[in-house]
Amino acid sequence: MACGRCVHRSKAGYFSSLSALSGMLNTRICRGGGVKVILMDLNESNDTDLVLSRPAFVAMARHTADGELLKLGTVDVEYKRY
Repeated sequence: MACGRCVHRSKAGYFSSLSALSGMLNTRICRGGGVKVILMDLNESNDTDLVLSRPAFVAMARHTADGELLKLGTVDVEYKRY
């Protein structure tokens, strides 16, 4: 159980430069245990809150679903602030 101050739901999108999230809510292509990343910046648009590098974005996918994840481009995520 967690309070709303430390667990958040949002959207993350793929961005082609280096950057660094937690876990996807799509269980079909989600890897499961989550991924630790360091966020360096937030997106200023209404489409996504978090912009990730390709390696960080693909790290959230199951081993064989990385291409499918990249095709989606934007996914719902859950993240925890530390």
